[in-house]
Amino acid sequence: LTESRNQHIPQYCGSCWAFGTLSMLNDRLKIARKAAYPETILAPQVLINCGGGGSCEGGNVGGVFEYLESKGLPDETCQNYEATDDFPCTPTGVCETCAPGKGCTKIDKPALWTIGDYAYALSG
Repeated sequence: LTESRNQHIPQYCGSCWAFGTLSMLNDRLKIARKAAYPETILAPQVLINCGGGGSCEGGNVGGVFEYLESKGLPDETCQNYEATDDFPCTPTGVCETCAPGKGCTKIDKPALWTIGDYAYALSG
């Protein structure tokens, strides 16, 4: 199974709705892929940035599934978890690469996981 994570690192954020749902989905995907490398960990920060179910003040599991169905979600290599709802839902707020002293730039056309990917994992 995928690792357990703490939603309150690096600071307090009530994002259990995102962590719990994505943990279940990450585990299902890992099982379906027979633990193939690299492990896929979906980005809870994108859900927070884009209102995909809630904010750091709480949220709704159903909103995560709606977001996955309508938009898809990148893995965490696109958007590290910052435990804040201060980031906008812009292309950079979904997938970016950052370098010290150079700022951040968006990644065009990141790989997005959708609810269909999980339907396969759940039925496989």
